Amino acid sequence: MEENISKNNVRGIKIRTINLCMILISFILYILLILATVSASYRYKQMTSAMEDYIACEKNADMIEEGSDYLTEQVRLYTVTMDKKYVDEYFKEVYTVKRRDSALEEMKALHLGEKGTEYLQSALDNSNELMEEEIYAMKLISLAQESDMSLFPDVVRNMEINFASAIPHVSTTKSPIQMGGALGKTWAAKHVWNKDPRDVCIVSITPCTAKIFEASRPEFIDAWKWNVEHNVIPKDSPVFPDIDYSLTTRDIAEVFRRLGIDPLKMPTTHEVKPTEKYTGAGTIFGCSGGVMEAALRTAYALLAGEELKNPDIISVRGLNNSLVEATVPIPLKAQGGKIFELRVAVVNGALQDLKNVMKIINEDKDRWHFIEVMNCPGGCVNGGGQPLQGAGSSWLAPTTPLPVKL
Repeated sequence: MEENISKNNVRGIKIRTINLCMILISFILYILLILATVSASYRYKQMTSAMEDYIACEKNADMIEEGSDYLTEQVRLYTVTMDKKYVDEYFKEVYTVKRRDSALEEMKALHLGEKGTEYLQSALDNSNELMEEEIYAMKLISLAQESDMSLFPDVVRNMEINFASAIPHVSTTKSPIQMGGALGKTWAAKHVWNKDPRDVCIVSITPCTAKIFEASRPEFIDAWKWNVEHNVIPKDSPVFPDIDYSLTTRDIAEVFRRLGIDPLKMPTTHEVKPTEKYTGAGTIFGCSGGVMEAALRTAYALLAGEELKNPDIISVRGLNNSLVEATVPIPLKAQGGKIFELRVAVVNGALQDLKNVMKIINEDKDRWHFIEVMNCPGGCVNGGGQPLQGAGSSWLAPTTPLPVKL
């Protein structure tokens, strides 16, 4: 009897052990099944995401190609017809439609990896380089045909298009032309001419074709804003620009020619009016390195507590060099005369070395404290709006033919 009970107990233990093993195995299989399901689901999502990225990449790549092809087509049409509408369409695509930019931004958000990002950056660089060549070609053709050069953007647009990440570091100071326009319709209108600012018309005459484009930018209405804010004019006054008209030196020379005005036969002296006065720094502003030199004189006076004994800082003058670097020692008055070495750079012609400078500061952000960029080699005095030399040379080097790059 006891033996039977013992056998039944052993049998019961074995059955329970088997049941526990079966439960454990079932639990493990269940866990494995869950893991396999999760893994499969994850792989499916990865595959779906990769497929979506691939489709998006393909779509955006097509959009980049379409945008680039469209730009090239407008250049070809302008070359054949000289119809400025094609230049307008070109820059409308660049500034407003922005197919390439939109596509590149979308692609940056995709899971491209380090290699993919490199390819993307390379594509962007190649596209921008092609744009530079296209704009340069259209400018050459326009110059040859003596067409309107105001169609083409200036160095600020160059930054906005090609180096957008650097915009927060670009000086917010406006060009002297825009400053003069705002002053003319605020301070001068009241204290010099005693006129309603709405009756003041400002015409700029400069060596720069890009000033025509600049004057048309909708954000340059500071005089109108100031006059409204200070109740000089009614709040419902129509918006007016700081600069009403912009002519190049070549334009005004043609006006003189048509009107039979010979400046050489005009009086050499006249009463100097308040709005005609300017500083020595103002004199050199139009030369490569001039803005830098003027800024350094002011920085030195503020930091050292005294004026420079010799105001000529020749080391920053651009002359014929595409890039000039200089270190200016400044004794800091606040630190007992401790020398601070201010490192600066001057880019003499945006198309010559700006791309190289941007590459340098991306790799070494502490290389310089201040950078000046002149769009034209030599500065404004060598601008596209200057009268053309008969030999087809620039005013910077009148005996040297202009380089032709297509």
